[in-house]
Amino acid sequence: MSGSPTSSSRPTPEVGVAAVYRGRELRVVCVVQALLVLVVVGGWAVVAGTQAAALDDAGIFSGIATAVAAVVGVVLVTLRGSGRPDAGARFMRMGFVLPALVAFALIQLPLAFLVAVLGDELMWVVVGSMIGLVVAGLGGSLLTLFVAGGILGWTEAPPGTGFAGRSSWAVFIVATLVMAVGLGIGSRAEVRGNRDIGGLVVALLGSEGDVRSEAWLWVARAAVVVMVAEVVVVVRTVRSARRRGVSADPGEGAAAGLQELDLRDDAARRGLQ
Repeated sequence: MSGSPTSSSRPTPEVGVAAVYRGRELRVVCVVQALLVLVVVGGWAVVAGTQAAALDDAGIFSGIATAVAAVVGVVLVTLRGSGRPDAGARFMRMGFVLPALVAFALIQLPLAFLVAVLGDELMWVVVGSMIGLVVAGLGGSLLTLFVAGGILGWTEAPPGTGFAGRSSWAVFIVATLVMAVGLGIGSRAEVRGNRDIGGLVVALLGSEGDVRSEAWLWVARAAVVVMVAEVVVVVRTVRSARRRGVSADPGEGAAAGLQELDLRDDAARRGLQ
């Protein structure tokens, strides 16, 4: 058993996640989100009709906007749940609960077919809602966990951890954002007419691609180097913390103390003799 008793008894940052998933509040948020989508569908049906030719784009964007309500609801439910109150633990719990939005999207799949019966164009509102929920659930979870890692890495680093070890996650997050901006501005991410994640990687490597700004691409490449370096720092920091934790094991310390007392007793007995 390693580490001090105080640190071992402190609850982990993700404590409370299971309670949020089991709680009724999360299901209430899901129902409210679905009802909001139906309200938007009804509004479009009255304003533009069930077969408006331009409703596809407008319907998708209005459906995406409804996902904001679900995100706010999930965040509030998570904040009100049990668990450690510090910022790093709160962000960690949010990161683990936000993927529930993906389940919200899957539940709305039958709703899309139901709305399609009323009008094909109205279905785009539900499609937009599902897109917004999936993007917010996956992307928001990833971003939130990155932020949580940065906060926890700074606030809970073991004694003796240098500034580089404490700030490694924060620097990694900033470098990731810089890389994304550099790629977004420096390249259209189109390779042979395709726009996908593979195009981003190819543009980053510089082998081919539709380049907008070579300078911004080099900024993105430099950010990747920083990200790799920060991963190395994180790994070294964790290993060093584990070594310090093992060396500071209270069981080993107690054993060493008893051994020292035995040596002193032997020395005292020799002196009496």
